[in-house]
Amino acid sequence: MGPEVGEQVLLLSPCGEPELGVVLPAIYQNTYPATDSRASVRRVLFADGADFSYDRKHHALTIILPGEGTTTLVTKEGLNIIGDVTVNGNILATGDITDKTRSMQADRVIYNGHNHVSPETGKDTSTPSPQQ
Repeated sequence: MGPEVGEQVLLLSPCGEPELGVVLPAIYQNTYPATDSRASVRRVLFADGADFSYDRKHHALTIILPGEGTTTLVTKEGLNIIGDVTVNGNILATGDITDKTRSMQADRVIYNGHNHVSPETGKDTSTPSPQQ
């Protein structure tokens, strides 16, 4: 990742020859201050507002995307999450969802379209629902 426009850099020029020089970016200044003052945090801030940080002391990874940012994770062999998952929003699955008992499709087969029968008369009291 290169320096941002306007960011201070240091040019090291062996033998005073700038064309042989090496640019060292990220010299902190008022416009581009240090990203975090905690020694245990490695943080990268991007010009569009994206913020990636990892706190080694608390073992915490935080990724914040600006505005309507999106995230795509491609892992052809699947993704294994160990630990609880909290979703603040909707979940859309293009395939079936399965828990430790059975799939949602198996639940649909069991529960959709069944009838309720009156214990007094023995007659149906509900109309079967269409399969989902």
